[in-house]
Amino acid sequence: MARWDGASWHALEPGLGLERYDAVLALAWHHGRLFAGGSFYGPEAGIAEWDGARWIAVGGGVSGSVTSLLSWNDRLVVSGWFASAGTRAARNFAWWDGQQWGRSSPGFDNVINAFTVHQGRLIAGGDFLAAGDTDATRIASFDGVTWRPLGSGLSSSVAALTVHDGELIAGCAFFGSGSMPERFLTRWNGAAWTALGSGPPGRVTALASYNGLLIAAGHLSGSSASYVVKWDGTAWTPMGSRLDSDVYTLLVHNGELFVGGSFFATVGGTPAQAIARWDGLNWQPVGRGMNSTVYCLNEHEGDLLAGGSFTIAGSGAANKIARWDGASWSGLGAGVGVPSSARVLSAASLDGDVFVGGAFSSAGGAPAGQIARWDGDEWNSLGSGVTWPDTTIPKVHAVIAWRGSLAVGGTFLSVDGRPSAYFARWGRTLPACAADFTCDGSLDSQDFFAFLGAFLAFEWSADFSADGVVDSQDLFDYLAEFFGGC
Repeated sequence: MARWDGASWHALEPGLGLERYDAVLALAWHHGRLFAGGSFYGPEAGIAEWDGARWIAVGGGVSGSVTSLLSWNDRLVVSGWFASAGTRAARNFAWWDGQQWGRSSPGFDNVINAFTVHQGRLIAGGDFLAAGDTDATRIASFDGVTWRPLGSGLSSSVAALTVHDGELIAGCAFFGSGSMPERFLTRWNGAAWTALGSGPPGRVTALASYNGLLIAAGHLSGSSASYVVKWDGTAWTPMGSRLDSDVYTLLVHNGELFVGGSFFATVGGTPAQAIARWDGLNWQPVGRGMNSTVYCLNEHEGDLLAGGSFTIAGSGAANKIARWDGASWSGLGAGVGVPSSARVLSAASLDGDVFVGGAFSSAGGAPAGQIARWDGDEWNSLGSGVTWPDTTIPKVHAVIAWRGSLAVGGTFLSVDGRPSAYFARWGRTLPACAADFTCDGSLDSQDFFAFLGAFLAFEWSADFSADGVVDSQDLFDYLAEFFGGC
């Protein structure tokens, strides 16, 4: 460490670190003091404060290395690669208030891979061990105010979520271990996690409920596996002819099951490039498909949305995002791009707009930090998007419309310049009480009549269960919250 006085350099002795490969990776000025973070050990353990004469330890330091420091409000926000800060568990993200360490509330301590909605609550699954200030092992539930664990959680990374027969289903990237029940797949019955038979034969990356069957897809092994399998309540069986590579996404659209992935198969003598639909008996192509991988599928205003790494959909240009109207594919303006490896990993429809997240730095030719909004005419950025402070490339893995706002999960530590680890929301601020429909801080008849008006007009804000449609389930869910009180 050294400082420049305008004329010459001076060492800040005795320096930091004990080994030749120790390094300072981040600096920040906070409350009139200089803080340094890095991959150095000893008493300072990854973070130190300069008091004008010497380096001093900060709350016992962290258990690994610090790659970023940010002075924000009254806190020093610290990120990097560590499992604890001081004596407190805090994976990769924590803050120092001058007296003690705090965890990443309202963010997470590691990546979110998937969202769904179960019984009106937002469910997040991923690689985390903490959601806000709550210990939650790779899966958590959010009621709009507080994150809560679901039992003892899961032993491997959650890659996919859905709801089937009223139960929450989680697909995992690895085989379960120890006392955990999952065999790449597990279900939550409201009290405990239980396995579904012996589980599908491999890593699950997508789930859907279709015609009374639970559908799982991913990197499935075995000569008989088609990368898509179905559970009939008793056994797992392949679904139709074999697709020749991984499936990353599933969606039930207009009564048919659609799949997207990296396959380029021939079904019924016709090529199915990266996307296919199940007609009840066999896989069928969807137009001429795409020229590269499809990572996500969703619906928007009655049409099918597909996002991925492709540049052509059907026979026309479609840069990473396209729309299928039942007869043909079309792009959404100039799409998203930059760098050449840019891709859309998630998409959602909210209030008449399309939101996409992934790994890209522009949308419609203008800057966009891994997330953007299509308003029907042009692309718009969401502030400065999401960022990671070092050379790690940030990504948005999952977006979902929930209670009139957009939930965003991925690999990032800040949103529009504000600290927010791995999770953020875009849109209206959620009230402390979910039934406070007018967001005025109190629960009364005005909330009921406001919801009822929106419900009878089929407005998007009345989609209380966040399943994409306004129906009787939204009314039942809202009444349960309203009469349950706050």
